[in-house]
Amino acid sequence: MQKITPKIKSTIVAEHEYEWVPSSLDNLLKEIDHISKIVSKDDALILYRGQANSDWLLDSTFVRNSIVSLFNIDNYLALPASIRQRVSFHRAVASLFLMKFDRIIRPSKEALQKELSHGIDPYFELLKHIQQYPEKYIDIPFIKGTNLIDWTYNVNIALFFSIFDFHESIKKMNPNNGALWIY
Repeated sequence: MQKITPKIKSTIVAEHEYEWVPSSLDNLLKEIDHISKIVSKDDALILYRGQANSDWLLDSTFVRNSIVSLFNIDNYLALPASIRQRVSFHRAVASLFLMKFDRIIRPSKEALQKELSHGIDPYFELLKHIQQYPEKYIDIPFIKGTNLIDWTYNVNIALFFSIFDFHESIKKMNPNNGALWIY
Protein backbone atom coordinates (compact mmCIF):
# COMPACT_ATOMS: atom_id res chain seq x y z
CA MET A 1 0.00 0.00 0.00
CA GLN A 2 1.28 3.42 -0.98
CA LYS A 3 1.92 6.05 1.69
CA ILE A 4 -0.33 9.04 1.08
CA THR A 5 0.65 12.50 2.25
CA PRO A 6 -1.59 15.58 2.43
CA LYS A 7 -1.99 17.78 -0.61
CA ILE A 8 -2.65 20.96 1.38
CA LYS A 9 0.39 22.33 3.23
CA SER A 10 -1.70 23.63 6.16
CA THR A 11 -3.10 20.16 6.94
CA ILE A 12 -1.70 19.03 10.28
CA VAL A 13 -0.43 15.44 10.37
CA ALA A 14 -0.25 13.69 13.75
CA GLU A 15 2.91 11.94 14.85
CA HIS A 16 1.53 8.49 13.96
CA GLU A 17 0.73 9.84 10.44
CA TYR A 18 -2.72 8.28 10.06
CA GLU A 19 -4.55 11.29 11.50
CA TRP A 20 -4.86 14.45 9.46
CA VAL A 21 -6.49 17.68 10.60
CA PRO A 22 -7.31 20.01 7.69
CA SER A 23 -7.66 23.71 8.54
CA SER A 24 -11.11 24.14 6.97
CA LEU A 25 -14.05 22.27 5.47
CA ASP A 26 -12.89 23.29 2.01
CA ASN A 27 -9.44 21.81 2.69
CA LEU A 28 -11.04 18.65 4.11
CA LEU A 29 -12.95 18.16 0.86
CA LYS A 30 -9.76 18.74 -1.15
CA GLU A 31 -7.90 16.16 0.95
CA ILE A 32 -10.72 13.61 0.49
CA ASP A 33 -10.61 14.18 -3.26
CA HIS A 34 -6.81 13.86 -3.19
CA ILE A 35 -6.97 10.53 -1.32
CA SER A 36 -9.73 9.23 -3.60
CA LYS A 37 -7.76 10.00 -6.75
CA ILE A 38 -4.63 8.27 -5.47
CA VAL A 39 -6.49 5.17 -4.28
CA SER A 40 -8.63 4.93 -7.43
CA LYS A 41 -5.46 4.53 -9.52
CA ASP A 42 -4.98 1.17 -7.78
CA ASP A 43 -8.61 0.25 -8.51
CA ALA A 44 -9.11 -0.16 -4.77
CA LEU A 45 -12.36 0.07 -2.85
CA ILE A 46 -12.67 3.04 -0.47
CA LEU A 47 -14.85 2.79 2.63
CA TYR A 48 -15.77 5.70 4.88
CA ARG A 49 -17.03 6.02 8.44
CA GLY A 50 -18.15 9.22 10.11
CA GLN A 51 -18.08 9.62 13.89
CA ALA A 52 -19.40 12.59 15.85
CA ASN A 53 -16.34 12.80 18.09
CA SER A 54 -12.72 12.60 16.97
CA ASP A 55 -11.69 11.28 20.41
CA TRP A 56 -13.67 8.07 19.90
CA LEU A 57 -11.74 4.98 18.90
CA LEU A 58 -12.88 2.73 16.09
CA ASP A 59 -14.86 0.40 18.36
CA SER A 60 -18.25 -1.23 18.06
CA THR A 61 -21.09 -0.38 20.43
CA PHE A 62 -20.67 -3.79 22.03
CA VAL A 63 -16.96 -3.20 22.78
CA ARG A 64 -17.65 0.28 24.21
CA ASN A 65 -20.46 -1.02 26.42
CA SER A 66 -18.41 -4.07 27.47
CA ILE A 67 -15.62 -1.82 28.70
CA VAL A 68 -18.06 0.32 30.68
CA SER A 69 -19.68 -2.78 32.23
CA LEU A 70 -16.57 -4.85 32.89
CA PHE A 71 -14.48 -2.07 34.40
CA ASN A 72 -17.30 -0.03 35.98
CA ILE A 73 -16.18 3.21 34.32
CA ASP A 74 -18.38 5.92 32.83
CA ASN A 75 -16.17 6.70 29.85
CA TYR A 76 -14.82 3.76 27.87
CA LEU A 77 -11.94 5.93 26.65
CA ALA A 78 -10.61 5.96 30.23
CA LEU A 79 -9.54 2.32 29.94
CA PRO A 80 -5.72 2.34 29.81
CA ALA A 81 -4.08 1.16 26.60
CA SER A 82 -2.09 -1.34 28.68
CA ILE A 83 -5.37 -3.21 29.29
CA ARG A 84 -7.06 -2.48 25.97
CA GLN A 85 -4.16 -3.91 23.97
CA ARG A 86 -3.91 -7.20 25.90
CA VAL A 87 -4.99 -10.41 24.22
CA SER A 88 -6.81 -11.44 27.41
CA PHE A 89 -8.99 -8.31 27.16
CA HIS A 90 -9.99 -9.15 23.59
CA ARG A 91 -10.69 -12.76 24.59
CA ALA A 92 -12.95 -11.57 27.42
CA VAL A 93 -14.94 -9.29 25.11
CA ALA A 94 -15.20 -12.07 22.50
CA SER A 95 -16.43 -14.49 25.17
CA LEU A 96 -19.09 -12.02 26.30
CA PHE A 97 -20.14 -11.52 22.70
CA LEU A 98 -20.45 -15.26 22.07
CA MET A 99 -22.41 -15.71 25.28
CA LYS A 100 -24.81 -12.95 24.28
CA PHE A 101 -25.51 -14.39 20.85
CA ASP A 102 -25.66 -18.02 21.84
CA ARG A 103 -27.31 -18.03 25.26
CA ILE A 104 -29.09 -14.74 25.87
CA ILE A 105 -30.48 -13.87 22.46
CA ARG A 106 -30.91 -16.24 19.56
CA PRO A 107 -32.36 -16.06 16.06
CA SER A 108 -36.06 -16.78 15.75
CA LYS A 109 -37.30 -20.21 14.68
CA GLU A 110 -38.32 -18.67 11.35
CA ALA A 111 -34.78 -17.39 10.78
CA LEU A 112 -33.34 -20.80 11.64
CA GLN A 113 -35.72 -22.41 9.12
CA LYS A 114 -34.63 -19.92 6.43
CA GLU A 115 -31.08 -21.10 6.99
CA LEU A 116 -32.13 -24.58 5.89
CA SER A 117 -34.41 -23.51 3.04
CA HIS A 118 -32.54 -20.47 1.65
CA GLY A 119 -28.99 -20.76 3.01
CA ILE A 120 -29.35 -17.50 4.98
CA ASP A 121 -27.15 -17.14 8.09
CA PRO A 122 -29.64 -16.51 10.93
CA TYR A 123 -27.01 -15.11 13.33
CA PHE A 124 -25.79 -12.58 10.78
CA GLU A 125 -29.41 -11.56 10.09
CA LEU A 126 -29.94 -11.13 13.84
CA LEU A 127 -26.80 -8.97 14.12
CA LYS A 128 -27.95 -6.81 11.21
CA HIS A 129 -31.38 -6.37 12.79
CA ILE A 130 -29.95 -5.40 16.19
CA GLN A 131 -27.55 -2.99 14.48
CA GLN A 132 -30.34 -1.29 12.53
CA TYR A 133 -33.04 -1.35 15.22
CA PRO A 134 -31.31 -1.20 18.63
CA GLU A 135 -34.41 0.30 20.24
CA LYS A 136 -36.23 -3.03 19.75
CA TYR A 137 -33.69 -4.76 21.99
CA ILE A 138 -33.70 -2.35 24.95
CA ASP A 139 -35.19 -4.94 27.33
CA ILE A 140 -32.45 -7.53 26.85
CA PRO A 141 -30.64 -7.67 30.21
CA PHE A 142 -27.10 -7.71 28.90
CA ILE A 143 -24.45 -5.60 27.22
CA LYS A 144 -26.02 -3.57 24.43
CA GLY A 145 -24.89 -3.50 20.81
CA THR A 146 -23.25 -5.73 18.23
CA ASN A 147 -19.71 -6.19 16.97
CA LEU A 148 -20.60 -4.57 13.65
CA ILE A 149 -19.24 -1.16 12.69
CA ASP A 150 -21.08 0.78 9.98
CA TRP A 151 -19.05 1.77 6.93
CA THR A 152 -20.25 3.29 3.65
CA TYR A 153 -19.04 3.70 0.08
CA ASN A 154 -20.43 7.25 0.09
CA VAL A 155 -18.26 9.96 1.63
CA ASN A 156 -21.29 12.25 2.02
CA ILE A 157 -23.02 9.76 4.32
CA ALA A 158 -19.87 9.50 6.46
CA LEU A 159 -19.56 13.29 6.57
CA PHE A 160 -23.19 13.51 7.71
CA PHE A 161 -22.47 11.24 10.69
CA SER A 162 -19.31 13.19 11.53
CA ILE A 163 -21.25 16.46 11.63
CA PHE A 164 -24.49 15.44 13.37
CA ASP A 165 -24.89 13.93 16.81
CA PHE A 166 -27.73 11.49 17.55
CA HIS A 167 -28.91 10.90 21.10
CA GLU A 168 -32.31 9.51 21.98
CA SER A 169 -33.54 9.98 18.39
CA ILE A 170 -32.68 13.71 18.46
CA LYS A 171 -30.53 14.99 15.62
CA LYS A 172 -28.43 18.08 16.34
CA MET A 173 -25.26 19.68 15.09
CA ASN A 174 -22.23 18.11 16.70
CA PRO A 175 -20.39 20.51 19.06
CA ASN A 176 -17.22 18.35 18.94
CA ASN A 177 -14.70 17.81 16.20
CA GLY A 178 -16.01 14.90 14.21
CA ALA A 179 -13.89 12.24 12.57
CA LEU A 180 -13.92 10.78 9.09
CA TRP A 181 -12.29 7.35 8.84
CA ILE A 182 -11.13 6.20 5.42
CA TYR A 183 -10.26 2.60 4.72
